[in-house]
Amino acid sequence: MPKGIKIPNPSRFTGSNNVQEFDTWLLALLRWIMISRLVGKVNDDQRVQVVGSFLDKDALRWYNNEVTGLHCSQLNWTFEKVILGLFARFVQATTIHVAAEKFEATEYNPEKGVRAYKAELQWWGSRMTCPPNSYALRKKFLDGLPTSIISEMIERGASPDLATLSKMVKTVECIKDNKALENFYLTSRTSVEEPDDFGYKSDIEWHSQEEIVGHHWDRDNLVFHTEWNTNEGVGDPGKDPTAALDKYLEQHGVTNWQELPCGNSSELLN
Repeated sequence: MPKGIKIPNPSRFTGSNNVQEFDTWLLALLRWIMISRLVGKVNDDQRVQVVGSFLDKDALRWYNNEVTGLHCSQLNWTFEKVILGLFARFVQATTIHVAAEKFEATEYNPEKGVRAYKAELQWWGSRMTCPPNSYALRKKFLDGLPTSIISEMIERGASPDLATLSKMVKTVECIKDNKALENFYLTSRTSVEEPDDFGYKSDIEWHSQEEIVGHHWDRDNLVFHTEWNTNEGVGDPGKDPTAALDKYLEQHGVTNWQELPCGNSSELLN
C-alpha cells in the first residue's frame, strides 16, 4: 500500500443479534485485514488479536472471557473459530427464525427492480437453517411477482419448472421494458380537445409525443422527456408512432433504445 494512505477502521461489533449488522461488520473487518496484508496461516494469531480491537460491550466481554481470558474455554483459537463463536453466541438463534420469515415475506418492489428482488431472496435464503433448493428459490421468485407479470411469465415459458433463475430475471426485465414501450406508443397516439377560457371548445388539437427531447433512466425503467406541440400542421402522430423514437435514436447514434446512455438525464439541444 502507498505510504500516507490510512486504512479506515471497521466499526465495533457490540453483540447485536441482527444478522445484517453482523454481516456488515464482518465484511468491513475482512476488508481491513486484506488491506493490512494480515493474510495467510502465518498471520492467524494476529488476526485473532485484531478481532478484539473491533469489539465492544457484550461481544468484547465474550471475547475476553472465551478467547483471551485466564479461564478461556479453549487454548487454540483460530480466526475462523472466533468469528463462528461470535455468530453462534449472538446471531445464530435469531437468524434461524428471522431468515425464514424474511425470505417468505420478500416480494418484488418495482422501485428497486427485479435484480434487487433476486438478491434479497438469495441473501435471506442462504441464511436459513435449511436453505431453499434451486427449484424452491425459483418458485418463491415467481410467487413474489405481481399477478400480471406472473401470467406473462407462464406464457413465455419462464416458469420454475422450465426456466433457470437467470432466465426468469431476464424475462421480467423484458416484460417491464415492453410495458414501458407500450405506454410510450399509447401516449404518442393520444390527442384531446381542450376547452378555452370562454367556455367553448377550440378547433385546435393538442398532440402529445410529437418530439422526444430527452430521457433518463429510473433504475431499470426508461423515461422519455417529450415536447407538446399545438401546431395545426403537425399531423396525426398516431399514423407513425415510432417515428419520434427512431429520430431520437438516430440523434444519439444508436439503433436500440436499450443502448441509450444511462446517465441521470439526457436532453437534446435545439
